[in-house]
Amino acid sequence: MKRYRSTATPLSRDQANRQGDVSRLAFEKLGRDDAVLFLNTLDDALGGRPIDIAIASAEGAASVVQAIGARVGV
Repeated sequence: MKRYRSTATPLSRDQANRQGDVSRLAFEKLGRDDAVLFLNTLDDALGGRPIDIAIASAEGAASVVQAIGARVGV
């Protein structure tokens, strides 16, 4: 059996924390299916996929949290 090595760069601790925090919030507020769809679909207002925006920076994560709040009316 041939083993494949991932070429993806591992996330830093901060990036992984942001990814986890935003994902958890999305699942809690939007439900599983809608959270997966939201996090992985290009969002023109955010300028990319929300999960990628959240991982990139603290400011990006804050904007994704705000977008989740807007979806649930907070």
